Amino acid sequence: MLSDEPDSTGEEENPESAGKKSNKRLPRALPLPPPPISDGVAPPGEKQESFGCFLPDRLPTLNALYESVGTNFDLSLDVKDPAAFTAILKISASFQATSRLWLCFPHWETAATWREHKQEFHLVDSPTQDLLTGQHERRAVQLSSAGFDAINMPEPSWTAGHVALFHRFGLRCLAWDAQQPRQID
Repeated sequence: MLSDEPDSTGEEENPESAGKKSNKRLPRALPLPPPPISDGVAPPGEKQESFGCFLPDRLPTLNALYESVGTNFDLSLDVKDPAAFTAILKISASFQATSRLWLCFPHWETAATWREHKQEFHLVDSPTQDLLTGQHERRAVQLSSAGFDAINMPEPSWTAGHVALFHRFGLRCLAWDAQQPRQID
């Protein structure tokens, strides 16, 4: 259920930024039903939690993150399993952190239903480039109408024209995989 890919923000190289952006699917402490496990054994180097979720020991739970560093930062989570949404929102609300929570999901129609929760959090579309090819204006209209706050794409996919287009519809533009000054400036 969890992404084993390293975070693209350089968390491991910079301990001060730990937890500020995560590609993890869900926190370790969520009370979710176990996923199907063929042999019931955790992969090497990982531990299995009571609900069947695998998470390397080096990654904090969402509870542990907020307890250790507080909530005075914006947190962007790439939600990989929509079943985790309610638990993520509940944990963030318990720390009064929902207003600084940015939830990214690749299927905008599914994520749009999360607005029904009426809690203050930022909703971010994180489409794969092939799904968006040639349909940027249509997507901007859809996201704006559905109450999204932003769209998140890889840095090389952004052009000045795309940024202007999404801004015209009141959407913020987020770029991932941008670590070099030439990409950020």
